[in-house]
Amino acid sequence: MLTTFGASFLVTKWAKEMRDDVVARVMTWLDESHPHDRRTNKTRIAVRHSTDDPVFRVEVLEPHPAVDAARSTTITVLTGRKNELVFDVRRTLRPTQPLVVPRPATELPDAALSGLVTGVAKVMRATDAQYPLVGSIIHADTDDDGAALAAFVLEAHSRRLPVVIECTSSRSGPALIDTARATALAGVAHVAYLDTAAAEEGFRRFHGSRLVSGTWTTVVWPRGTEPLLYHARDPEPLVTLLVQAAVAALPPLLLPSPRRAPAPTRTIEQQVAKSTSPEVDELRHERNQLRAEVQALREDYDSLIENLTMTEHHTAKAVDDRDRYRDQLTDLLMLRDSPEEWNDLRRVVSRAMTTFRNLVFHEGVLDRMGKTQFNPVTHRRIFENLLELNNIAARLQRGDIAPHVLHTYCMDRFNYAPSVSDNAIQKFPEDYTIRWNDKDVLIGPHIRIGDARIHLYHDVATNTIVIGHIGRHLRDKTTS
Repeated sequence: MLTTFGASFLVTKWAKEMRDDVVARVMTWLDESHPHDRRTNKTRIAVRHSTDDPVFRVEVLEPHPAVDAARSTTITVLTGRKNELVFDVRRTLRPTQPLVVPRPATELPDAALSGLVTGVAKVMRATDAQYPLVGSIIHADTDDDGAALAAFVLEAHSRRLPVVIECTSSRSGPALIDTARATALAGVAHVAYLDTAAAEEGFRRFHGSRLVSGTWTTVVWPRGTEPLLYHARDPEPLVTLLVQAAVAALPPLLLPSPRRAPAPTRTIEQQVAKSTSPEVDELRHERNQLRAEVQALREDYDSLIENLTMTEHHTAKAVDDRDRYRDQLTDLLMLRDSPEEWNDLRRVVSRAMTTFRNLVFHEGVLDRMGKTQFNPVTHRRIFENLLELNNIAARLQRGDIAPHVLHTYCMDRFNYAPSVSDNAIQKFPEDYTIRWNDKDVLIGPHIRIGDARIHLYHDVATNTIVIGHIGRHLRDKTTS
């Protein structure tokens, strides 16, 4: 499990109305982001909420929109040990397969979650060294503004968040951290603009050296850590660094049991504190054993809950795949009764491109095809082979089929050749080469369908099947 985003803040002065407002905002966010009528069996939502429970907690487990993993969003509102009100939001990534593939280490929250964080910060009047945590940019326009910003950055010893400073007046291009990113970084970092030369001068005069400039972006960490002078023009590595630092600083959440604590009574320890009898020693030993067993049971329970969560996610994914395959089969059976649907190859391939989501069709497939046409029976067989290949691609991505046996698997189901001759590739490289992810790759593996061919490329890095050619037999050593 990888934490990709987190923000946490607390206030010591609060009232029940404030907490109720925060809880209401979280529930509104939940209803708007995941409406009841749009929730699928792939989304799991758990809410812990009771009038006598010091903890309010919402957890949403859903498929990640970009990678094959489950994304968990957990929002917690609790009363701390010193009666402080704590708001905490975290996002984690839970891989659904044991595949060693690149996954995002961090990600900024979407607009809805950012709006929730900034709204809650305003309600709680949360601050960091007296600066509000509302996700808005701090603008310094005058000499005094620049000096005040320098004082906050350099002398506010209670500051716990980094400050990102940009000299917008002397910068050649737009600011690196814009308004949208500044809002998403609420609770992670402060963002400040020195908008005029006077503000820059006021900052430098207070600091005594050139810490800020229009040629770089400055990050001043809290408690005297060496500042970062960021010279690159790409904001993403800087944002990633800030989020990683925030995630690493997240405090552990110690959640009390939702069950109400029993009324205080005089404990056994108090009654027999001075006793040294063997019977008492034996009872103490048994008590310690029971405590150890209870702790082990709690750990087993947490493990079972985690396994149940992942099982539910896998089951929902399997059900979704089954429904998709059923719809594909239904469409194919309906199309078989409409001969006119198979007259045009371009129309057949275009339908496959929109239907078979587990395959990636190279952008040049239709251009390569040109005006090529076969008979309707061949067109239908091309579609049927693409349907079967799409199902294989889905199993490949789930891990049901190992990448190294893909060719063997295809040879059992198609009239399939895993490669073409080196002579053909050397003689006609333009026929067997496509541009994929900024590099030239070979589309040697192919399915034979009469005079038609489907050439493909297996991207091992992403476990993706890329369709590179659908059409006539490509030129080879027999071509004059």
